[in-house]
Amino acid sequence: MTRLQTFIALSVISFGLLTTANAQTVDEIINRYTNAIGGNAVLAGIQTMQIEGTGNAMGNDFPLKVTLVNGKAFKSETSMSGVTFVQCVTDTGGWIVNPLSGDGSPKALTADQAKALKSSISIGSPLVDYKTKGFSAALAGREDIQGVSAYKVHLFDNAGTDITYDLDPNTYLILQSTSAAKVNGADETQTATFSNYQKTSIGYTMAYTTTTTNLGYDVVITYTKVEFNQDIDPQTFAAPK
Repeated sequence: MTRLQTFIALSVISFGLLTTANAQTVDEIINRYTNAIGGNAVLAGIQTMQIEGTGNAMGNDFPLKVTLVNGKAFKSETSMSGVTFVQCVTDTGGWIVNPLSGDGSPKALTADQAKALKSSISIGSPLVDYKTKGFSAALAGREDIQGVSAYKVHLFDNAGTDITYDLDPNTYLILQSTSAAKVNGADETQTATFSNYQKTSIGYTMAYTTTTTNLGYDVVITYTKVEFNQDIDPQTFAAPK
């Protein structure tokens, strides 16, 4: 073997070792994400979260309020054109109030709706402690998202949940998520992009701006106030009589 051939061979071997050393498993990437948003100790210390903000859809602004008991219940309230829409999901079911549907009385969520919304009850997305939640995860390559070559993490379960998260390789924060679900017998795909990440007073890092695209419409939500571990009356999540 000539000196040139030896140099090329050693270079190829070195490149292979470098590539192997830099390769990351899906669990390593998810662990980096968990640490990026605060780590397990911070997340375990969050019992409740209350959020206020504004939304914009089709040029219309509206206020919104979110109340969450970690792992147990989530409730969102949005007011538009003099009426209030409510969406509530718990670890056992949920209900909605949609004044435009008719009488405006609370209606129980269907099984598909409850399943699609259940991830909302937990802090930090379903990626955190995903195995305990019944999910499997796999890497699905890389894709250019917002100008970076993002890691694509595919999360799925036996019940039909199918979510792909695009994570920034520099920060390990979520840039975008795409979820596919069957709602009322129809396949629906929803894409959300996340930006304006900020570290809160409790040490939890979250996106203060979210843009959700569904059925061709964009809804932009911007959070303006976040409070943690306030007392919340359990009746907050009970459907009104």
